[in-house]
Amino acid sequence: MSRTTSRNEPCTCGSGKKFKFCCMGKSSGWKRNSFIAVLAVIAVFIVVGIISDRSQEEHAVSQHQHHHTSAEEPEPWEYDVVHDRYWHPGHGHWHQGRPPEEYR
Repeated sequence: MSRTTSRNEPCTCGSGKKFKFCCMGKSSGWKRNSFIAVLAVIAVFIVVGIISDRSQEEHAVSQHQHHHTSAEEPEPWEYDVVHDRYWHPGHGHWHQGRPPEEYR
């Protein structure tokens, strides 16, 4: 039969303090700390998921913006003022910025 320590008895750890001021609440402390750790891990997964989702959406939007909207290929070195890009005929896709000076 195990004996439980009363609140007002000296603590079993040998500190000389009363049990209620020393180790009384510490026996279940690991449960609380574990619960907080699990919540922190869940929060990290949620934040990482949100960031990843936004990053994928931004990538999809940027990929969509780099495609020409008409069925025809743009004129060589055509400059798109709205998106600040130009068509490079040798590469077959848009480049950011203005075309090189010799092609303006």
